[in-house]
Amino acid sequence: MIRLLPLCLLVFVLYGAPAPTPALTAQGASTSYQHISNSGNEFLEICKHTEEDYDSRHVFDNGVCLGWVQGFTEGLTISDEFRQTAAENGMVCPPSEVSMIQFTRIIRKRIEERPERAHLPTRYLASEALIAAFPCKK
Repeated sequence: MIRLLPLCLLVFVLYGAPAPTPALTAQGASTSYQHISNSGNEFLEICKHTEEDYDSRHVFDNGVCLGWVQGFTEGLTISDEFRQTAAENGMVCPPSEVSMIQFTRIIRKRIEERPERAHLPTRYLASEALIAAFPCKK
């Protein structure tokens, strides 16, 4: 029993304590990554530096932004696949050579052009942007 005490203590220390949250504001990175989906305004805030040349102060924001965009675009694709939708009837039909930066530009441009809608959830605004940019042939 006494031999188990150090093991239990170690397990508690490793797994019982809450995970630290990133505190990167001193380097210019955001700490509100979970909010990127809340609104177009949040998306713009986190994704505002993706067009700039490499700057180490924005690496985390850019990674979160591009990761969110990739996950979102893949989610649209897999949704059509799960529903067994024919390609011409899909929601979005982008060419295969479109990069994540290009998807990000399209979403950002759409939000910036319609600031009165920027309070809406990012998924709605991103869907509208990509459907408008890459409509499927009906």
